[in-house]
Amino acid sequence: MEKALKINIFLIIVFCGAVFNYFLPVFRFESRLLDLLFYIFAFLIPLFVFVISFWIKNNWLKAIFALGSLCAGLFSVLMAALFAFTFISAITDGHDSSYEMIARVDMAGSYVTAYRTNGGATTACGITIMQEKRFLPGIFIVKCLYDKYRMDLVELKGLGKYVVDASIYGYTEERTHFHLKEFVYF
Repeated sequence: MEKALKINIFLIIVFCGAVFNYFLPVFRFESRLLDLLFYIFAFLIPLFVFVISFWIKNNWLKAIFALGSLCAGLFSVLMAALFAFTFISAITDGHDSSYEMIARVDMAGSYVTAYRTNGGATTACGITIMQEKRFLPGIFIVKCLYDKYRMDLVELKGLGKYVVDASIYGYTEERTHFHLKEFVYF
């Protein structure tokens, strides 16, 4: 198999993994800025695939990779631009107000962290609560425990080794318990 084809296959696997991780988070960097940089570059991968596809010798494969990367590129360039704007805003403001940590509880080797999501002036805030366990230095394995729009405050309290109580406030008030797993997913 030729080198350009191997590179494109590898890049497509990374791109698919990044898109999956964006919509169903499993891994996350400890630094929000590194998270944003990762997604900027990940969503630009179809452009690299498009350029590299011209070095593929087989014309059918060249056409498939070029057209496929152009179709994916329309979506991914927009996403990369949105992440780039958020990254620039986070650097200039000193923090990322679109995904702000508002509460954290240390629970037996992992964290339960609450984030306030803010899409801007025309949207209400939301609350996302995640269980996070350090996988490698600077990288967490994460599991979304709660995600709801039109909420803006949360109080977290550990009730035991693997139970967290959450009081969530916004347009409504909710109180719930989360039963954690030691290794996030098992």
